[in-house]
Amino acid sequence: MKLPVLLAALCLLVGCVQQAAQEPPPSPPKPPLEFLGEWGAPGTGPGQLSEPSDVAVDSFGNVYLSDRGSRFVHKFSATGTPLLSFQSVSLLEPSCIAVDRGDAIYVCDAKRKAVYVFFPTGDFFRVLRGRGMRPSDVAVDAEGNAFVAGGLRIFQFTPRGRLGRAWGTKGGGPGKVLWKEDVQVSSDGSVFVLDPENGRVQRFNPQGEFLGEWPVAGSDSPSAFALWGTTIAVARPNSSLIEVWALDGHRLFAVDVASYLALAAESKEHIGALAFSPRSELFALVRNPARPRVLRFRVNF
Repeated sequence: MKLPVLLAALCLLVGCVQQAAQEPPPSPPKPPLEFLGEWGAPGTGPGQLSEPSDVAVDSFGNVYLSDRGSRFVHKFSATGTPLLSFQSVSLLEPSCIAVDRGDAIYVCDAKRKAVYVFFPTGDFFRVLRGRGMRPSDVAVDAEGNAFVAGGLRIFQFTPRGRLGRAWGTKGGGPGKVLWKEDVQVSSDGSVFVLDPENGRVQRFNPQGEFLGEWPVAGSDSPSAFALWGTTIAVARPNSSLIEVWALDGHRLFAVDVASYLALAAESKEHIGALAFSPRSELFALVRNPARPRVLRFRVNF
């Protein structure tokens, strides 16, 4: 090889080595849940948290909280800016909460044995009632059908607010339900029911036909339950883990959020509710008599 050609080859090789040396190392993989912050001001007034019981998210990523302590229903931005707070003479004890695609707000009241529906402005719209219904949770599908758990049955209401069907009998066997269940609806219309007492998740079609179940094993019954795509997130009252389960019943992974919680026994602090945002975020409601608040995470799974 002639000298000029050899020198050119060497220069090219050195340049390639220098370029490779200058390339940054690959970024580490992102955690399944990436902490973005927390918010919530204690108090009993508008935009404040007294004894929040449940959390929901609308299609824009706004966050809704029902507060049994102050009897307020709150709406916040994803970062915690207060957007709306309202009370209603109808609500004695606001508990579970859901928001439909039109941003109508559904609030359970076990004392009233009903679910109250409000316009996005907070004005009263209608009430949902069924014989024997003592609501422990409510979910709304893409068509506007509302599914209410509580009182040994699952109650389905049409988009016009009429009782369409109800199913379930008391017991721990397949397809049977107990008093306090949590309910979620997937994009295909399947109804998922968390049975904390028996530590399981049951799946029904919209007509109430039983499709299967699997255990959500653990030392404590779940205190929070939320559906995200083909996975379910679960939290427990005496654990700092947010567990993610596949719909076939095996646990995919768990994220320890202990660094964002006060785990001292006197704090009585735990994650009491979970809600996913269509903007790939998860909001975890922290129940603490002295400092209730909301944790915000980016979802990377």
